[in-house]
Amino acid sequence: VLHYLFVMKRLFGFLFLSCFGLLFIDCSGDEGSGVIPVVEEPMRNRLECFVDDAFMEADSLFAMATYHEGTMTINGYKHLSDGGQSIYVFIKVPVVNKVYDLTELPDNMAYYGRDFTTMHVDGCIFTFDMTRQGTARITKMDTVHFIVSGTFEFSSEHTNPACGVSRIRNGKFEMRYLDSRFANL
Repeated sequence: VLHYLFVMKRLFGFLFLSCFGLLFIDCSGDEGSGVIPVVEEPMRNRLECFVDDAFMEADSLFAMATYHEGTMTINGYKHLSDGGQSIYVFIKVPVVNKVYDLTELPDNMAYYGRDFTTMHVDGCIFTFDMTRQGTARITKMDTVHFIVSGTFEFSSEHTNPACGVSRIRNGKFEMRYLDSRFANL
């Protein structure tokens, strides 16, 4: 019992001195401003544009980029209640601030697709050779952190008159990319 009391006395003394010492700590010095530092959120992949006159922002899980054998592929998919929208942009040998003509098949090209899941309506798929005009530009390509950003716009004409022409404008993206040279693809 004496040993137990001795241990408890020492423990209580340690706790008392520790708490008493906290009263004399100055938290207003240079080391701390009293403001909790903001922790940066991980980068969220994003691709957004106007499809005709409607704003489209790809779901962040489906906005992705890959660099494989000299070609940067940027793509995004937006889930809608009646289907979805897809955009793909391919750029061969991406260089920062170079303007790429998206009708230079097969090196540089773009694709827009709209699929429908309700009422068995055929989707409007605009293949690469249907792109009538368009450009893309890489504005940043960080090869250390694997981040690519840029802009794009294009228009595609479909052979089905019901689909007509789709104009993709004010497109921009910023996302991490997968470099196949460092992955097992």
